[in-house]
Amino acid sequence: MHGSVVSRNPSKLEGAPEGQACRGASLRPVPRAPDTRHVITTVVVIERKDDSLPAFVVLPEELLAPWSLSGTTMVEVTVESTDLGRRSLKHWPQRSGWFMNLTAPQMAAASLGVGDRVRLTVKRASTEIPPELSGLLAEEPEASERWERLSEARRRAVCEHVREAKRAATRETRARKALGLGPAPSRIREC
Repeated sequence: MHGSVVSRNPSKLEGAPEGQACRGASLRPVPRAPDTRHVITTVVVIERKDDSLPAFVVLPEELLAPWSLSGTTMVEVTVESTDLGRRSLKHWPQRSGWFMNLTAPQMAAASLGVGDRVRLTVKRASTEIPPELSGLLAEEPEASERWERLSEARRRAVCEHVREAKRAATRETRARKALGLGPAPSRIREC
């Protein structure tokens, strides 16, 4: 698939430093000095297996080897200069790499198309539990018991769902619902 893909937008990498030009079928990692913040930048081709499926990119295993990944990992992603936010990076052993899906709105926001060769930057996302959820787990034993019964994947999904809300009240409501708890006790203000 890599060898037959031609970029719709060859200007995507204008100004790329020497050695980062997009030529040939090889998708080798862009050489970078070690980064203590775990930021990786490389050039990838946006692919799609079928029109009914989302687009995706694949990162070679050797590129991510310093991260010692063992399962699905949340990363913060930038394609060219467009921040795509947090994405799940999943192992794909048949391709000797790790992949992430790109949604249609993300593709449109970054003016991307299947076959484009683009500069992709990924960094490991924080795995801290959102404050509204951690507070709930600390304050309510039932919440903590339910949390402990969730799989790692489900915990990650709950954290992401809670984290996506803009307002603290919404994050708290989402945390309670995700753990099957009723509404928060009403808070009465004293005069």
